[in-house]
Amino acid sequence: MTLHGHMYVTTRFICFYSNFFGYEKKILLPYKTINCISKTSDSVFLSPGVEISTAKQGYVFRNFWDREEAYKILRDCHRAGVGQPHLPDSVFPNLVRRIRSSQATRRAAKQAIERHASASSDA
Repeated sequence: MTLHGHMYVTTRFICFYSNFFGYEKKILLPYKTINCISKTSDSVFLSPGVEISTAKQGYVFRNFWDREEAYKILRDCHRAGVGQPHLPDSVFPNLVRRIRSSQATRRAAKQAIERHASASSDA
């Protein structure tokens, strides 16, 4: 089942949370349990995604604003977090900057779309 939700990346875990019409799903993936993070192949019907594999199960996450950047961030966090009981926040400053930059780009794109829609409705 495909669920809409949010992914949260911390210094120790990759987390996913969805609450879709009362169906709640929580996924908590410690870096030490992750075997592989890879990009899924493009499909005609499904958007490209990121696959996270553990010894027990594989998870595919799709519909990222920027799949390439999401993949790089997840891969870098995993590499930094493997084998570490807890990483200091100083390990992740570049990743935090990349995430904030991506968020700023997303906000700017949303504002441009809203301005265009507003201008179109005024005409």
